[in-house]
Amino acid sequence: MKLKKEIQAIKELNEQEKQAQNQKIQQQAQQSQQPSAAVNSQSMTPSQPGGGTDQTPQNPTQN
Repeated sequence: MKLKKEIQAIKELNEQEKQAQNQKIQQQAQQSQQPSAAVNSQSMTPSQPGGGTDQTPQNPTQN
């Protein structure tokens, strides 16, 4: 009986994983259909202008 429960739990986890993968695929498909400007604004890295980096220069003499 314990083995049957373990097998059932594995089957349920596999099904949940399949559903999660399908959701990821659908989200990626929806994102690829968005205008490129919207995608670019979401994909900024800190090294890009406006990407969240601190723009104030550090002055070591003020420390």
